Amino acid sequence: MSIRRIKVLSEPSSEYMRHALDVAGHLVNAGEDTRWLPRRQTSDLLLPGNDFFVLDGEVVIFNVLDGDDGRAEQQLWTEADVVEQCRSAFESAWARAVPHRDYHSA
Repeated sequence: MSIRRIKVLSEPSSEYMRHALDVAGHLVNAGEDTRWLPRRQTSDLLLPGNDFFVLDGEVVIFNVLDGDDGRAEQQLWTEADVVEQCRSAFESAWARAVPHRDYHSA
């Protein structure tokens, strides 16, 4: 099993995101492939409005956040067109994102 994760972040990074960068180092050392994508580089990407996970290319889970960035709802989608849109969006962002070991926070 492989886990690939993209974190979209604003620069300069908030204290929370600087902490996330530190934690991600441990996840990368454990085998997760994490990349960072500065928000200013996403304007021409068609990304879903909510954080999401694509599982085995067959299921999408959206995390809908509330005003305090807490999870308000989780949505599970299996419709092929939604899964493909999210898979394609992820791959486009992945190609542009910077591997964790190469990213230097602004």
